[in-house]
Amino acid sequence: MMLHRQKIEVRHAYFSRRKRNQLQTINKRTKRRRRLRVAIVAGLLAYLAVSVFFDSVANHSVERKLQQCIQIPEAFFRRIEQEGLDHNPCNSIESVEAGSSYEEQSFYADEELTRCVFRSDCSQEVSRHLVKRCTTLSDVISESKSRNLKKGYSLAEISVRVLELNNGNEAPCLTNYPTHLEQPTRALTEPNYVIGSGGKAPVEDAYNDEDHNFLLPPDKIGDVSNVIDEAVNLYDSFPQRSYDSDTAKKAARNETTSSIGYILPLDQCPEWDIEDCSGQPQKGRDLYEASAIIKSQICDVTEIAAERRRLGGHTRKLETSNGTMIAPAAERNYQMIALVHPSAIECPIEGYDTPYDRVQLLQQLNFNVEILGHPITESDLIAAGQIVLRDSVADDVGFRDLMKLQSWGLTLHPVVVMLNYDRQLKEPLDDKIDLLLANDMLKGLYVLHAPDSITNDFGVDTGMMIIKPSKNELVKITEAYKYTNYSKFDGWNGTNLHLHKGGAGLSGFLRYYFENVDPDGYEKLDRCIFAHDGGKECNSRVPPEDIKTGVTIEGLCGNPRDCPYDHPFWEEDQRQACEDQHRKYFESRYKFEQDFWNKDTVTQERIGLFKPKSFLGYCTEPGPDGFLPMIGSVIETPEWVVVCDYNKKCPEGSVKKRDCTCTELEEDPCAACPENTICQTEPTLMCIHCECGFSDLQGLPCCMSNGNNECEASVHFFHGDECQTRKNFFPAFGGEGNVCNLLNAMFRTHIPQGCGCKPSSQIPCSFDDTWGESNRSEKNFICTTYDLAMGYCEACKECLKVGCQNSGCIDRSFGDNEFQNCLTDMDSEECRRDCIPECSKTAR
Repeated sequence: MMLHRQKIEVRHAYFSRRKRNQLQTINKRTKRRRRLRVAIVAGLLAYLAVSVFFDSVANHSVERKLQQCIQIPEAFFRRIEQEGLDHNPCNSIESVEAGSSYEEQSFYADEELTRCVFRSDCSQEVSRHLVKRCTTLSDVISESKSRNLKKGYSLAEISVRVLELNNGNEAPCLTNYPTHLEQPTRALTEPNYVIGSGGKAPVEDAYNDEDHNFLLPPDKIGDVSNVIDEAVNLYDSFPQRSYDSDTAKKAARNETTSSIGYILPLDQCPEWDIEDCSGQPQKGRDLYEASAIIKSQICDVTEIAAERRRLGGHTRKLETSNGTMIAPAAERNYQMIALVHPSAIECPIEGYDTPYDRVQLLQQLNFNVEILGHPITESDLIAAGQIVLRDSVADDVGFRDLMKLQSWGLTLHPVVVMLNYDRQLKEPLDDKIDLLLANDMLKGLYVLHAPDSITNDFGVDTGMMIIKPSKNELVKITEAYKYTNYSKFDGWNGTNLHLHKGGAGLSGFLRYYFENVDPDGYEKLDRCIFAHDGGKECNSRVPPEDIKTGVTIEGLCGNPRDCPYDHPFWEEDQRQACEDQHRKYFESRYKFEQDFWNKDTVTQERIGLFKPKSFLGYCTEPGPDGFLPMIGSVIETPEWVVVCDYNKKCPEGSVKKRDCTCTELEEDPCAACPENTICQTEPTLMCIHCECGFSDLQGLPCCMSNGNNECEASVHFFHGDECQTRKNFFPAFGGEGNVCNLLNAMFRTHIPQGCGCKPSSQIPCSFDDTWGESNRSEKNFICTTYDLAMGYCEACKECLKVGCQNSGCIDRSFGDNEFQNCLTDMDSEECRRDCIPECSKTAR
């Protein structure tokens, strides 16, 4: 009985556990179903919300993706229409062999993209982005959920041209300042500036206003570390523009059909190893400024042309060769176009891994941006059997140089002007543009480069061409490039037109094409009028007033943003040409800042004192460190600097005073000198601080101003006898008395900026008289025997050895006293004074 009861209890416990397990299972299933229903409902709600959101921004999304997906060649749509393709060939990129390397996959991807979106060998990173974007391209075009490209969409239908990015701005010259691009920084105390020794300075007229005789500034006006490329991320500084899609499409199709296009190419990032033929700047901040300068010049010359036409009473239209009456260039609108290669959209900031978007930077300046690849690829040349040409162009300027051919495809413009960043537009080009507009047979105007210094060969200067865009001409030139025989030995069809940089690229080929294939369609312009480089040939035969366009060449005048010295061997005409070239650059910058820049924040004052006639106050010292950039950190104006209007120049023979007025023609020019300085009128006008130049061993000044335009012995004079000329402490100065008397009669052309200044017709005399207080030796720019003993002032030592009798002791002297005894034995006061220029630490 007991056993039976135990069995019943075991069975009951078994079924109880089984029932509990079943109930638990049911509860779990119920909870899972409930969670699933909640998730489905939440997902539907999220889907609806996202759909509503994307519907609300559909227009903007369409246009933005169009921009991201670059441009679709017309040939791609013809292929769809002719072959009846109803699928997206971009998807074939995904069929790359799985076993291939990453580099091979990127190469194959680029080849497919060539047939799909643009013709280019993209970098690997760009390829990845574009392959991803390409798969959604049909969504953009059809504005539907389908991923298939629909037949029948023409190039105009999807607005091939990058849309009117200035958002319909009626004044394209006006530019909003990019916010968050500056940080005011106070200029620090000026350190010493020492120039290498050199020959004696030439004697000049007291009123000579030449730039190269201005005082040399100190090494740095301030330690500004937060420049734009270091302190500000350019990628975040230029927000994406917003624009209406319908308006943009309409503008791209209709409103630009009569405008003249000015084109700037950007085919690569500055740090790439391939030779850059566009003169683009190295830094992001400089690209902004250089683009602004070109923009300012375009706006300026077109305004000049229109004003001349109005004032001249010219109202007649141009009559073309077929009798049609059309508007001349001066009555047409114009557009500034940046032609950007897809692989050069994002470039790294110098010294940093972070990239910045150059398209957005150019949009900020109201450039219309065309993103196009090169129309000829490696595979095209391989298919044409041009293996030698493929290798040659890759080793020369690279395939991206061929992107400039896309200028012939910008058929929305009747005429386009192709420029580079190293160009300067000085006069309107309307007469040449009108020549093209009126002559139906003429296709373009071009300039040849200066001959190569080694091979004497030269090609077409693609930085100065004026052409009529034409799709047919683009096809003709492209096909001719692919199928014209090319040899490394005799160039294009045996013409030897290839022995220069760019000979295998567009420069060499276009010369061959213009001169041999279509000589009647293209006309050559005078290089020295339309690409004046400041060289000897152009200076000798073209006066400055006849120059239409200049070109800045590093090896000749130097980059104006580098604040270069004048070369000591320049002849006067080249010095003047380079001065004009640099001045034109900074005049354009000043005009942009004053007339076209909508900038509410602080602007950099023109406080630079280095070559102000050329650099207009934008250079504080020679070299790139002395340049005051347009964007970036702002150096506050030091209290001792007087800034006057550079456009108000004093008449010839007078100079500016510190109140920004001009001295009268009969007035003493010394009236322009600051207090406590002595005025030197020969060999050049200078205002000199008496406490500079001569100091004793303790660094105390030998002299001070007496208020009557003279230097006299200072209160420190009798602390030591170094300031007595009989001590021979100063190798170039002997005789009796004190050095202060010599200081009054001493002729100088260069001294450290903290020791004086030179008045000019454009800027008043400014210098910091407290400079060097922390280190008095910096003010001692006259060589001493202590300097000779320490191994300094070698030029002074050599001058004394060569020009003076009994100078053999110079080589036998080592200590300070030994050099003084040696100078006493030489006893040749006149000979020693002849070495004053060499015995100045500021001699050059």
